[in-house]
This record gives sequence, C-alpha cells and structure tokens, in this order.
Amino acid sequence: MTPSIALDGTLYDAPTTGIGLYTRELAKALSASGAHSQVWGAVRTGQHLRGAVSRSRWYVDTLPHLLKADRPEVFHAVSNFTLPLV
Repeated sequence: MTPSIALDGTLYDAPTTGIGLYTRELAKALSASGAHSQVWGAVRTGQHLRGAVSRSRWYVDTLPHLLKADRPEVFHAVSNFTLPLV
C-alpha cells in the first residue's frame, strides 16, 4: 500500500522558482510511480487552494486544520516558510 502524500504547493504554480519547479517535478514523479499524492496550498492548482491568501496566513490558519482533517501519512513541506515577526 502506498502512503498518502500531501505536497506543500504554496509555490507550485508561481512563476518559475526553484522550489516551484522541484514541487511540480516531484508531483509528476510520484504520480508516475503510482503513489497517491496531492498538491496543497497552491493558488490555482491542486487541492485545498489558497487563492489570494498569503502563504504565511495559509500556513498558520489553514494548514493545521487540513492536517487534522485529512490526515495524510506524509506532509512534505518544501517551501522556505518563515513566520512573520508582526
């Protein structure tokens, strides 16, 4: 049985960044291998879209609830996230 994998997609559909490119290629490779994966938090692609919400706000307000509700076996956080100081 393959694990359920949720990928941090907060930069997935952003203009090409190293992290966005890595996440897109990782999602393709996981899919090709038959793994069950989902992209979370992208602006317009995948599951649990964040839309116009900032990456920081999505991480702080939304992600904890999604992890409790959906309970993926793995959440792969690939983004360079830092909490705002104010």
